[in-house]
Amino acid sequence: MGVLLSDKEKRKGRRMQSAMEYLTTYGWMIIVIIVAVTALFALGVFNLQSYSPKASSGTCFVSRPNGPNTTAFIALDGGCDNLLPRYAMSTRAPFVLTCNPGTVPIRINMTIARLNALTLSWWSSTSNPNASGTIVHLDSSNAGGVSCVGNLCTVAGSSVSPAPAMLSSGWIYYALTMDNSGKSVLYIDGKPGPTGGGTSPLTSVDYMTIGAYSSACAKDFNGSIANVQLYNSSLDANTINTMYYYGIGADPIFVNNLVGWWQLNGDVQDWSGDMNNGATTNVIFNTQWYTNYVPP
Repeated sequence: MGVLLSDKEKRKGRRMQSAMEYLTTYGWMIIVIIVAVTALFALGVFNLQSYSPKASSGTCFVSRPNGPNTTAFIALDGGCDNLLPRYAMSTRAPFVLTCNPGTVPIRINMTIARLNALTLSWWSSTSNPNASGTIVHLDSSNAGGVSCVGNLCTVAGSSVSPAPAMLSSGWIYYALTMDNSGKSVLYIDGKPGPTGGGTSPLTSVDYMTIGAYSSACAKDFNGSIANVQLYNSSLDANTINTMYYYGIGADPIFVNNLVGWWQLNGDVQDWSGDMNNGATTNVIFNTQWYTNYVPP
């Protein structure tokens, strides 16, 4: 025999059923909203860098009225406001490299006969800063050149690297300096590491590669690179720190000493005015590079 419910109990049951239906309906709505917001975050919609003004390649450039390799009346020209770049260069994954110099991501045929000192700086992003492959290489018949692999640079036959604790995820700013005695320092995000390097300076550059070392097939870079600058002087710690705080779109400092500026903002042109333009193989220019970029 069934149990007879009172009107009061029936009304209570109907209210409980309505409450469960309400919770179920709105619970699904909340889940849909969470999924949608998560997707928007992944797309960078809530990243303030998405709405920051971005410069096209060559918006800022170095003017050399008397032609390449001259410094008379040299100056920055155009819209030079340290704006974020529109693009960053990335190697295609998987990137297959052969031992042919023409197949590295970027090869730059350049000759610098008198160097004595240098500063080489760049921004890069990779999933493994400690083992990311060759980022920048300066080939030279003098003392073996410069090769930066992951967080380690080899300068004139000796290694120089930062303390491991200095490395972080996302975009990292690197600056390698070498003075006229051959001593070198590798800076990470404006902070200097231990002094290292060879006993003699690098006096010449025969060619340059970005993204791989042309004679080492196993050292291709897997990640993104932006704003490579090369100077024929050893910039001091304060200048390096200033360049870092200007950010990934920083314009060059001390243009009289600038011998190469590859913005990698959609092309591989040398915007230093010295006409050391690169040739590319198997690279892309990414418009969403800023999703893991945190301004200094």
